[in-house]
Amino acid sequence: MKRLLWLPVLILFAFLPFSYGQQQIGWLRLTCKKQPAAVQIDSTSISPSRDTLLTLTPGIHSITALSPNRADWLVRDFHAKISIHASDTATVVITFPRYILLTSRPAGAFVCKNDSLLGRTPYIGKWRALKFKTIQVKKRGYFTQQIFLSGRNKARFTVVLQKDPAFWEQFRIIQRKKQLRKKRLHWSAAGTGGVALASGMAAYFLKKRANEAYNRYRNTPYPDQIKRFYDEAHHYDNFAGTTYLFFEVNLIASAVLLLQSLSK
Repeated sequence: MKRLLWLPVLILFAFLPFSYGQQQIGWLRLTCKKQPAAVQIDSTSISPSRDTLLTLTPGIHSITALSPNRADWLVRDFHAKISIHASDTATVVITFPRYILLTSRPAGAFVCKNDSLLGRTPYIGKWRALKFKTIQVKKRGYFTQQIFLSGRNKARFTVVLQKDPAFWEQFRIIQRKKQLRKKRLHWSAAGTGGVALASGMAAYFLKKRANEAYNRYRNTPYPDQIKRFYDEAHHYDNFAGTTYLFFEVNLIASAVLLLQSLSK
């Protein structure tokens, strides 16, 4: 009778390791349409196939699957992190992200979707985000092109933008006006610069004459000539100051006009 009482206890202890082991493993099923070039779970490489069932320990694992088309850089590798629970099966469908390359002639056009800016050409975007969407390619001076990505578009395509004749005609008129304005500013700067040069030379010679008259005033031995030399020095000195002020004003005006002509 005592042996029969111990029998359930022995059976329980016999099945405990099996139950404990079952709770410490999980399964991961990997499926994909195209067989990847290589698959790596954490740091372990496994044989690639379209349908794989793996036994893993519970926790978070990283999955990397290399694209089978290694020559096409618009098809990227698959990367994901998956949480494995004990006694549970997680399924991961491997899909290789596809991208599109949109170029335009001329380059540098804006790529928009629903009035939101995506980027500028050459533009690389995710195919899944743009599939069955209409995008606009815009550039100043060209008509806007609308493209519907139906799913049959090639991964690489180029949009040729057509010029807007009205814009370029207006642009030529504006450029012509700018050129005329620049020429006028150049001539004005040259004219005021010439006046500044002439007034500067005149101020120099007048100041020289004023100094000569002042030296005669100081060194003359004739008292009746003192007042005449003094008045002459004062006269030339006033003219030299006026012409020098005229020189400074014209020099500043010439510099301003020249800077304006270079900035337009």
